[in-house]
Amino acid sequence: MDSGFFMKYKKRNFKKGMSLIELVVTTGIIGFLVLIVSVLLVRSISAYRISNKSINLQEDAAKVMREFEYSARAATETIISTESEFSYYRFFDLTSSYPSKIRFFAENGEFKMGRTDPQGIPPDITYPIGNEAITLLIKNVITPTPIFYYYDELGNQLSAPINIPAIRMVEILITVDDDVDNQPDSVTERTKIHMRNMKTNL
Repeated sequence: MDSGFFMKYKKRNFKKGMSLIELVVTTGIIGFLVLIVSVLLVRSISAYRISNKSINLQEDAAKVMREFEYSARAATETIISTESEFSYYRFFDLTSSYPSKIRFFAENGEFKMGRTDPQGIPPDITYPIGNEAITLLIKNVITPTPIFYYYDELGNQLSAPINIPAIRMVEILITVDDDVDNQPDSVTERTKIHMRNMKTNL
């Protein structure tokens, strides 16, 4: 075979390939692009998780507000009114002769609701502490922030010690955060309700 033809073939074939330097540069560019995409993907997933976690916290706290509003509006007589506990009587149906005892309270970073139904035969009606049914409403409540605030019929805030007969409105404020050192930020929900059935002759 003609040696000149062989040399032309080698040169033509070499020009169609990539040099080692080109291969290294291309590999480096591809690796860099993969790294950028990976970082953006990780950040997007992290942001989604934080956002979703914040939404869940807000929904849980809002659910507690609705539970409190529904129950406290039906209060007929206040029993205890402190910064961390609000206790009262309320009827659950029109056929009941005596109300149930309800209390909302914070305890060890948890916000709970207790219900004690009346026991005994009139006029000897009691509310045994051991019969209280407690429901956990929400965890990770930040304390010692006051949870309950009390107001008179004119909307003036009452200061401690609270004059129970003067209470006509109750405000509840809850701050929740399951990890204070990391995102998302704490969630705060508040609501103020008027106790339309409250007695005036306590």
